[in-house]
Amino acid sequence: MPAKTIYISDKSNALLEDETNKHIKEYSEKYSVDENLIKAIITVESDNNVFAFRYEPTLKFADWYNTILSEKERTNDYSYCSYGLMQVLFAVAKGNGFRGSPTQLFLPEHNIKYGTKLLSTLQKHYKSIPDVISAYNQGSNAKNEDGKYKNQDYVNKVLKAMCPYYEHIR
Repeated sequence: MPAKTIYISDKSNALLEDETNKHIKEYSEKYSVDENLIKAIITVESDNNVFAFRYEPTLKFADWYNTILSEKERTNDYSYCSYGLMQVLFAVAKGNGFRGSPTQLFLPEHNIKYGTKLLSTLQKHYKSIPDVISAYNQGSNAKNEDGKYKNQDYVNKVLKAMCPYYEHIR
C-alpha cells in the first residue's frame, strides 16, 4: 500500500510548528535535555512529520516490550508502532507513565514529552551524547568489534543534524 500524503494549510502548519517548538522548549527544560538534541532526533526520525508512523513487527517477539503491554494491547498491531515526531514506541511511552492510546502519541505534546523523557533517562545511564543517541534508536549503545555503533549511520545523522559542522570538528 503506497504512503498517503496529508496536506495542511500554511496557517495550520505554522501553528503546529509553534506548538512543537513550545513543547521542545518546555520538555527540554523539564528533563534537562539539550533542545538541539531533541530537534535533531525529530529531524532524523520523522523529518518533522507529526504524522510519521512505522509498524515495528519484530517487537511482537520482544519479551521486554510485551511485559509492559496489557493482554488486550498485545493483540493490537497499533501497540507495535512508533509514532510522531520522535518516533516514540507505545510501550516505551507507557513504561514512562503515558496512559493514553497509541495514536495519541501523534500529538506533539505527548510525543515530545515521552521522547524527551526517554532521552533524559538515557543521559543518566550513558555519559556521552553518541551513546545516548545510539541507545535511543536501538535500545542500547551496542557496538561492533571495530568500535563503531551497530547503528553508526543513525548516530552520525543525528550528530550532523545537531551541528551541521560536526564532520569538521570530530
